[in-house]
Amino acid sequence: MKKVCVGCGQRYDGRGESYCSRACSNKHRRVQERKNRKTYRVWSCGGGVQSTAIAALIVKGEIEKPDYAVMVDTGFEKTRVMDYVRKVLVPKLSEVGVTLNIIQTADYADQYLVDPSGFCIIPVFKKRKDGIKKMKTACNDKWKVQVIRKWLLAKGVEQYVSVIGIGAEEQHRQRKAHKKYYKNTYPLIDLGMDRDACIEYITKVAGWPEPIRSSCLICGQQDDGEWWRMAMIDKADFQKAVAIEKTLQQTDPSIFLHRSCKPLEDAFRL
Repeated sequence: MKKVCVGCGQRYDGRGESYCSRACSNKHRRVQERKNRKTYRVWSCGGGVQSTAIAALIVKGEIEKPDYAVMVDTGFEKTRVMDYVRKVLVPKLSEVGVTLNIIQTADYADQYLVDPSGFCIIPVFKKRKDGIKKMKTACNDKWKVQVIRKWLLAKGVEQYVSVIGIGAEEQHRQRKAHKKYYKNTYPLIDLGMDRDACIEYITKVAGWPEPIRSSCLICGQQDDGEWWRMAMIDKADFQKAVAIEKTLQQTDPSIFLHRSCKPLEDAFRL
């Protein structure tokens, strides 16, 4: 007598079994386990304008509070960004019962700039005979995404909704989750808030000071305005970037942090 598999729904010959095969049984069990897991709400804070807008919306009750709020300090965060996070975001979020956990990349990952194969994982440029080439980067995944995942697993968080601060003007950056244990949400896009709207909400609605643009101080994707701001205002950060560039060039003299392929201290000499 034909039976119906409770896993795949196919008819099969069997006596007393509920599944057509062990493989089908194992797959169905994994699906059921995933359905029964608690789904958490996790907000990953970057420390910049969009993330600050997310924080303000949380504080004002405009969007749902996260179960976990986390920010990764790579060790290369800009000084003024981290000052703002600690002096504004942490206490403001605390007022509504949200703890912003600041975790260190170095506690969860081997933090190297150049891997054993010679690949530089941060955004850099190389001067070649055929011109200047922008190199691929892997720092966000290795230094932030994987670190947050490890931290969440240590907290027992296996399945979650990820709250991501991307503005309405950058809808093209939306990504579908490539793993089944999480999905991405973009509240700023849902609310139609671009960067200017975020700044207005932060300063006029929430009444907080305006944050600066966030990025690692050694990020080659910064525009010239950001480099000049470091060179003129955040001089300690700029000198740290200069020193790191020189260290990288000891490994590969063709590596530069600026798209001009000039040393930082020459490209932004005061």
